[in-house]
Amino acid sequence: ILPRPLASCRALLHLAAPSCILPRPYETHPSRFRGPCPRTSRFGYTEAMTPLLLRRLAYAFLLAAYITYAVVVAPHSDPPGVSFLSLALGKGPARNPAVWGVFMLLGVIPLMYWALMVPDGRGQKPGPAWLWVWPFALGMMALGSFALLPYLILRRPYPDPLPGPRPLVVRWFGGRSFAGFVALALAFLLAYIVGQGNLSDYIYWFRHSAFVHLMTVDLLMLALLFPALLRDDMARRNVSPDEDTVGRVALALPLLGPALYLLWRPEERA
Repeated sequence: ILPRPLASCRALLHLAAPSCILPRPYETHPSRFRGPCPRTSRFGYTEAMTPLLLRRLAYAFLLAAYITYAVVVAPHSDPPGVSFLSLALGKGPARNPAVWGVFMLLGVIPLMYWALMVPDGRGQKPGPAWLWVWPFALGMMALGSFALLPYLILRRPYPDPLPGPRPLVVRWFGGRSFAGFVALALAFLLAYIVGQGNLSDYIYWFRHSAFVHLMTVDLLMLALLFPALLRDDMARRNVSPDEDTVGRVALALPLLGPALYLLWRPEERA
């Protein structure tokens, strides 16, 4: 039991802080209150809110560390002729297939995240699903993990599907046709990078070009952050990461594992 001044300060803090950042007392310790926790009954939460708060703080720290790395550690300039347009057209550093392939992967990997984020957006409150998903999803096409990490900070767990029919956009981005297109593009680019890329030339540009350096680090970040959304997607489809082989592969193998899972995953349970 807190002393009266501390209890008053805690009550004021809970009133002032947004519910999406600071959990209410009944959300942190639902067993101490009669009746079901509101978020458990409405949104299907299966964990206490304290781990969720710690997870958000971890993503916030990762975002701050990434920004600091980009400002302090990464190269601060690019050689003449290095730009977004030159890389897209295969000029300058992109004459090396490895540089061009990594650049194009940063357009394919966000599409893989769309296949997870669009269904995930149905369970995000308050506000409509499109407000939660599309600003971050579209931002990933230009900013990569700089746009993904804020979504991971703000989102709520969504392990239980909402009742009712799914909108057309959710069925399309959550379907196998879209997953097949993305998987083919991913496989082609990875094979092109491995088969045709020049590693020593890539290392040179990584050391001397801010654009190539940051896009490489961003690729690694995006490849490693998939489990943040995969686990809830698996829960909504009755896929166990401990028992299903595809679930284990999706969490353990970067890029190819999530692509295989998107091709294989069953429909959301009713």
